[in-house]
Amino acid sequence: MGKVMPVAYQIAFDLGTSYSAAYSDIKKKTVWEPTVMAFDKRKQQIIAYGSRAKSMIGFTPPHLEILQPLKAGIACDFDLVNPFLQFLTRQITGRRKLFVSRILVCLPYGTTGVEARAYRNQLQANFLTKVHLVRQPLAAAIGAGLDIFESKAKIIVNIGGGITEIALISIGGFVKCVTLQAAGHAMDQAILNHLEHAYHFSAGDQRIEDIKIKYASVDETQINFPIEIKGMDRLTRLPRSITIPKKVLTEAITPVVEQILEGIDSVFETTTPEIANDIASEGIYLTGGGAHLPGWQRIIKDRFGVSVKIPSEPELCIIKGLKKILENYSRYQDILEKAKSCVP
Repeated sequence: MGKVMPVAYQIAFDLGTSYSAAYSDIKKKTVWEPTVMAFDKRKQQIIAYGSRAKSMIGFTPPHLEILQPLKAGIACDFDLVNPFLQFLTRQITGRRKLFVSRILVCLPYGTTGVEARAYRNQLQANFLTKVHLVRQPLAAAIGAGLDIFESKAKIIVNIGGGITEIALISIGGFVKCVTLQAAGHAMDQAILNHLEHAYHFSAGDQRIEDIKIKYASVDETQINFPIEIKGMDRLTRLPRSITIPKKVLTEAITPVVEQILEGIDSVFETTTPEIANDIASEGIYLTGGGAHLPGWQRIIKDRFGVSVKIPSEPELCIIKGLKKILENYSRYQDILEKAKSCVP
């Protein structure tokens, strides 16, 4: 049999606190998986990744540990990030003979130079190729279909799991960007804390996230109705079911939402008349999983007097933006932070 020649790929990674995405240009395939792994202490190995690992949360026996390798969009431990990257790579390539010609990785705007170099060095060591970095708000804007190079200002609010980034973008760069810890995880924790304190009730992290996605709203004027939640009585430790008004969820996450609104307000403080005119006509773009929560249009319109646009599949805007960069590399290369050398 003839020798199987390696196939050249370009790969893009969007590593998020809650979910991560990857794309390869050969299979034209995108995967989106929870950033979670399950570690078997007895075998000293990772036994599950992504959705399968996430389904184990709350059910693990003592010998299993749930690991989340990123915090606030930044790697906590590259010994954990590396196997997760390998998992994502297998999902999008499915080939053993692999030559990666270019890797594109998205990082939060607030990532320091030291953290960015650590990402680049680890990935170059794993894939033996150059790694280019791009900041998340730029990728999200590109994925939302915006022309980031025109002399026209745009505000993009990317609400992820660990962080929210609010960026004022013009002519391919940042006029201002604010990074907040107010995001999806903070909303989950706010709901969890409220139920514990007000009802002496706990439903577990995964259940709380599901309830937020299904019922929560950022707008208190949304239709209110009772919802049933099953979980555990905090005092007796016995199974319990409670029925609460839907508006309780809105009240619980209001402090987190208010932080995001204050972040938008701080970006407006730096605007010039020309920028203000652009935003008045263009509106604000919301991306990330948090953009799915109902009510953003009304509360932002009421607060700032501008419209809100939410692209389809806002949680995938960053990976869509990375895909466009790979497909039009020469157009976007000036916004990339490139490696000076490659691992030999």
